[in-house]
Amino acid sequence: MALLEEIAARLISQGVGIQGSTASWSVFKGWEPEIPDQCISIYETGGNPNQPHDGDLLDVPTFQLRVRGANTSTGYPAARTKIAAARTAIEGMTAGLFSNRYYCQVTANHEALSLGHDATHRPRLVINFTALRSRN
Repeated sequence: MALLEEIAARLISQGVGIQGSTASWSVFKGWEPEIPDQCISIYETGGNPNQPHDGDLLDVPTFQLRVRGANTSTGYPAARTKIAAARTAIEGMTAGLFSNRYYCQVTANHEALSLGHDATHRPRLVINFTALRSRN
């Protein structure tokens, strides 16, 4: 399973998002559609050099999680709450198997950042992550 699928599966299994559709808080891999207003998108952002570990190599992929809220007075607080829940779920992918791949660690590189509002005044927030995971 590829990185985006593993992260999306984690968010869905933890109740943070739902399988991509037109429902609020759907999770999308590699793109952010115009609808629904409230959505979660995950993007691969490259990675860092592999790390040796017990005679094996660990992959060190990086990815970005984006959350977009609704164009309402509660859109920003709801998006802020959702990205915090997503961070908790993703950083919980540590020292164990997930989707048959061993994750040693997943760490947020910073606090949630605002990207401002899109053209239709929907708030957007982002967090970048680094993972350490086995190839096997």
